[in-house]
Amino acid sequence: MNRFIQELQDRGVIRVAGLYGAIVWLLLQASDVLFPAFDIPDSSVKILLYGSIACFPVVVLLAWFYEITDKGIQLEEDVRRTGAKRLGTGNEI
Repeated sequence: MNRFIQELQDRGVIRVAGLYGAIVWLLLQASDVLFPAFDIPDSSVKILLYGSIACFPVVVLLAWFYEITDKGIQLEEDVRRTGAKRLGTGNEI
């Protein structure tokens, strides 16, 4: 189990999941305040919540398989093979 968590950290999946959660939380807070001001129905907040929950696995899978490098978005295995520098982490493979 420790290896799996380490692999999640190495691939940046935990960082992406946390960032996604923070952005969704801010979006839901803003919609809770702004939607009534613009007479948007309350059911729209539920739709936004369910949509963000449905998109979470997609975001996690994309974070698992792809990496943002100095050469653009690449597959994780290509990054490991070529040794491209990952952006945002300061680490090189």
